[in-house]
Amino acid sequence: MRFTRWASSIAMIGTLALSACGSGSGSNDGNTNVRLLNASVGYSSLDLKVNDTKVNTGVNFGTVSGYGSIGTGSNTSELLVAGTTTLLSTPALSNLVKDGHYTLIAFGNTGSMATRLLNESEAEPTTGNTKLLTLNLSPDAGTVDVYVTAPGASLSDSTPTASSLIPGNGDAYRTITSGTYQIRVTSAGNKSDLRLDIPSVNLDSTKVNTLVLTSATGGVMVNGLLLGQQGTVTKYENGLAKVRALSALTRSDKATIRLNGSTALDDKAAPARSSYFDITVTNGLKVDWSVNGTAQAPQTLSLERSGVYSMLLWGDAAAPTLTALKEDNSLPTGLNQAKVRVLNSVKGLGKVSLYIDAQPLIADVAPGQLSSSTLLSTTSEIQFDVRAGAPTVFLSKKTLTAGKVYTIWLTGTPGALEGTWIEP
Repeated sequence: MRFTRWASSIAMIGTLALSACGSGSGSNDGNTNVRLLNASVGYSSLDLKVNDTKVNTGVNFGTVSGYGSIGTGSNTSELLVAGTTTLLSTPALSNLVKDGHYTLIAFGNTGSMATRLLNESEAEPTTGNTKLLTLNLSPDAGTVDVYVTAPGASLSDSTPTASSLIPGNGDAYRTITSGTYQIRVTSAGNKSDLRLDIPSVNLDSTKVNTLVLTSATGGVMVNGLLLGQQGTVTKYENGLAKVRALSALTRSDKATIRLNGSTALDDKAAPARSSYFDITVTNGLKVDWSVNGTAQAPQTLSLERSGVYSMLLWGDAAAPTLTALKEDNSLPTGLNQAKVRVLNSVKGLGKVSLYIDAQPLIADVAPGQLSSSTLLSTTSEIQFDVRAGAPTVFLSKKTLTAGKVYTIWLTGTPGALEGTWIEP
């Protein structure tokens, strides 16, 4: 599973669906109707102010406000943290159609708010049909495919209803037969990399709906908001977590790790890592594991919705340790930036620190710990110096790629240490 940064210059979402322009003629003078949908995981509650008047207030994440009336002409608009004067965005709400209906969708992570304006004037489909528009407003998800299938249908035989949706972009309205469907979101071109599974959604006859994909905690995964045209919104929280296995034993030692019965590592010599497995959070996680053929006591773990985890096997083969590490794979928000973190898997090494140009950017990462990430520029080559106290234990020069999350993974023993660059 590989994650890439969302485009810095975001395309308009379906020219038929999103519009901020009216006719511009005098006959269009008057008022129109605007409401606010909070699809931003970074802000729990939002206000919308237009021309110094708060049109929508206290709109919580995953909810939509009632409509407020604003002028169709030139407006000054501000999106604020609810109950404060903290400015997050200045959305374009000018030259709108008289007596129209619009939903302003606020999305993004903390410090990177963005908005899109949905024109709710799509013609209703004929009886027995429904219309669905999908918007990828999850900066951390990368490009995705969306499958709308009969409940329980295999994805292996399915074609995406909407494909290759980059963050900030959307599909055109699709007309399909009304009924009950299962909606699944995967990374583009990879049906096994599931980002959201909604087991049952009713898409009613003659209705127009918009599926908004929003960021979830930990990055990568998405939540869903199903917005009825000029209607209500239904929130679909992700019921999955992603879990992988990492073995950091010595090279002569082999590990087998099974996650809820599925084999992640099969008698693999260290260092080794598996792909991510999709685990239903309500079931929790059972880890069965063995080292050099000797079975170890199974471990169980409660998982958070949309969480991303690594099960790290490290230490001595005679007394191995299995540690659950929660990952934050949210992508950098700025241009020409990447994230770097350190995973210390070496027993007996002590705490390590990451230095750049003789300055410590990450400090005191103990054995068995994954550090938080630091933002670094991707415009030039960087020398990475990981130290355990004074001695350098890993030295590497690397030019990073923008929009990626890197991990410097330390494995082996203090006397035979290895460092590896890995990406999610």
